[in-house]
Formats: sequence, C-alpha cells, structure tokens
Amino acid sequence: MLILILILSLFVFIRTVSYAKYELKQNNNKSGAIIIFILAIIALICPSLFWMIT
Repeated sequence: MLILILILSLFVFIRTVSYAKYELKQNNNKSGAIIIFILAIIALICPSLFWMIT
C-alpha cells in the first residue's frame, strides 16, 4: 500500500510541477508558479507523513 501511495504522490508531484512551469513560461505568472510549486511539494510529502503517522 505504501508503494502505491508513493507512486501516486510522485505522479501528482510531476503533473503539478509541470503546470507550475507552464504558468511561469507561458503566462509569466511568477507568484502563481511559486504557489503551485509549494503545493506540489506538499502533495509529495504529506501522504507519506500521514502513512507513517497512522
């Protein structure tokens, strides 16, 4: 189960970071790209932490 959570977290992280890159390059939205990147890091870390806690 942990492996599935890690794979899904990594998939969400990659998709979110690619969208942050898109925001930065195409729309020149630096603040939006930073916020999306922070959310990507949270999406990568939080599921693993919640799995470890429970």
